[in-house]
Amino acid sequence: MKAWCNRGNARRTRGDAPGAIRDLDRAIELGDRDPATWSNRGVARAELGDLPGAIADFDRALASDPRYVGALVNRGSARASLGEPARATEDYDQAIAADPRCVAALVNRAILRRELGDLAGAMADYDRILEIEPGNGRALYNRGNTRAELGDLPGAIADLGAVLERRPDHPEAWNNRGRVRERLGDLAGAVEDFQRALAAGGPNWPHRATAESNLARARAALAALRER
Repeated sequence: MKAWCNRGNARRTRGDAPGAIRDLDRAIELGDRDPATWSNRGVARAELGDLPGAIADFDRALASDPRYVGALVNRGSARASLGEPARATEDYDQAIAADPRCVAALVNRAILRRELGDLAGAMADYDRILEIEPGNGRALYNRGNTRAELGDLPGAIADLGAVLERRPDHPEAWNNRGRVRERLGDLAGAVEDFQRALAAGGPNWPHRATAESNLARARAALAALRER
């Protein structure tokens, strides 16, 4: 059984989800009841878009081990993808209760909280992530955007600036910091950031048109200001 599990997991790591499922099916047929086997097959099923099947596997894993953090996080992600944010949040809550330092659960819960309008809850999760991993770029970026939504513009500038120190090729961070600078009245800084966003994003960046519009607006406002 172990050989089937090992090969299945290796196949999934290489991106061969169908092969992984076949091997893990065989391990289960032979009597493997390790919750990790069910959870790993659930991950492979999720990668193929079979979210109900994935959830069924995560359920089986959690029936054996209710505090299996990986299965809780993965089931939460599947439920979120199926449009079940409340149930997904329950899974993330349980994962965090089992492991308060589980960054994956904290990140996913923060994203859901922000999407549901619970900005204070999202901020609390991002703060906790950054206590655990001070250099977590994703948390810094998302916290910066959340701070901007809450009106904490200096805080947003600080977080997005920290992201850009690590990732100067991050076009969304340049664009979003430009918008914050524009709100603060720093039009020259906004123009510079929008230009950097376009340079970092390149010609095929999906948000290029938005950044171009932002740049044109900031340039027009700056020109009007200088003409006074």
